[in-house]
Amino acid sequence: MRRTAILLAAFLFMTFTSAYGLEFHGLNIPDHFAVDNQTLALNGCGLRTKFFFKIYAGALYTPVKVTQPTQLYRNDLPKVIRMQFIYHRVSASQMRGTYSDDFDDVKPGFSSTSEGQAFLNAFRFDVPEGDVVSLVFHADGALDITHNGSTVATFHSPALNRAVLEIYFGPNAIKRLKNGMLGG
Repeated sequence: MRRTAILLAAFLFMTFTSAYGLEFHGLNIPDHFAVDNQTLALNGCGLRTKFFFKIYAGALYTPVKVTQPTQLYRNDLPKVIRMQFIYHRVSASQMRGTYSDDFDDVKPGFSSTSEGQAFLNAFRFDVPEGDVVSLVFHADGALDITHNGSTVATFHSPALNRAVLEIYFGPNAIKRLKNGMLGG
């Protein structure tokens, strides 16, 4: 009986820890993310704040440990930026406005390009507390935006991929978020 209880406890512990690898600001962040029949590991996690408000926990998933932004710019490297929202509600227009400003910070005028506009227009949904938005970069160069696991848009543009990655990992990126996702 005691052996059964120990085995059950060990099984439950392994099941729990395989589903959630990190507690971060009261959130359970999964330690893995599946993309194209490949399991990506949690590379790191950081916090996005604005005016002292916690907006979301950003997690980066990669097939190998990444510590430098330049490692992420390879289009054939699958990666995921997963944002679990903490703020009570971010509207669709706030999402579009923030990404528009971010694009123009990293690549002036990019938000006005057809690729930038298509990306911005994909955000037609509000994001309440607890929701998850993921940017899934596939090894074939495709980029998906998902909301709570459902794909809302797919893009095939190396220029867009680079611009999005520069928002999170470029020289103008939010340092606390960037450093956390790079495992620092």
